[in-house]
Amino acid sequence: MIRLEHYLHELLHLLQDESKLQQDEPKLQLIHQVMTHYHEYFLAKAQIYRHDVFLVLSPPWFRSYERTFMWLARFKPSLAIHVAKKCGLKLSSDQAKRLERLTVELKMEKG
Repeated sequence: MIRLEHYLHELLHLLQDESKLQQDEPKLQLIHQVMTHYHEYFLAKAQIYRHDVFLVLSPPWFRSYERTFMWLARFKPSLAIHVAKKCGLKLSSDQAKRLERLTVELKMEKG
């Protein structure tokens, strides 16, 4: 994450500097760095898969509810709630109340 934030900073700096924006080399170099970062990330992730696939499928930092949801739906419940709230679904008042209650419960569990 820190590296990605660094690359984002570099990109924003590049976009603000008119002289560098006209040059191809700084852009190509930044693209290469980001692609290399993702390549290393996926190689490390593949090593984890080979070592202990269950660690990836059921991370120990997830609560039991999140692990269950992850096994059943392949994503965390907070992601589903976020998408449901942002996509403009027309929810009934009962559905909206339940969604809000679940949001509060998840926040309380996080502490």
